[in-house]
Amino acid sequence: MPSFSGPHSIFNAASLNGKLDVAFTSATKGVTFTGTSSADKVQFETGAAVLVDTIVFTTTNASTLANRDVYYGFVAGGTEDKINLSGLVLEGNKASIKTFGVASTDGASFEGHAIGRPGSNTVYVDTNNDGVLNIATDLAFDLTGSVAALTSTDFIF
Repeated sequence: MPSFSGPHSIFNAASLNGKLDVAFTSATKGVTFTGTSSADKVQFETGAAVLVDTIVFTTTNASTLANRDVYYGFVAGGTEDKINLSGLVLEGNKASIKTFGVASTDGASFEGHAIGRPGSNTVYVDTNNDGVLNIATDLAFDLTGSVAALTSTDFIF
């Protein structure tokens, strides 16, 4: 495991090829993670200490449904972990999250929202700004942990 310094640990793997399976389970600082474009699996610290971790997406194809990332130990709630989408141009409403039906299908409407979520841990981002879910190309990733309360305050735009 690489060593980190400073008030926040930065792990940028965007230029690497292949998928990562990395655990920050012994982290003593929050982690800012930018992954590859291949189905990364990332475990964040879930101990008693409140560490603010940030997932950064810098390209629209960093994680699609067929090749999606999974982030374990994410804590939603606005003051906890964050998802940074500021590197993407998103035209939809960022004030709230569209709730899709449990079985989200290709072509489902984002109804003006930039972010959508079915009744599961998968999060979709309308990265091509066409207003509909494109399963092959829109950003998609899975969150596990305390994600039931996921709101727009968990995102950085």
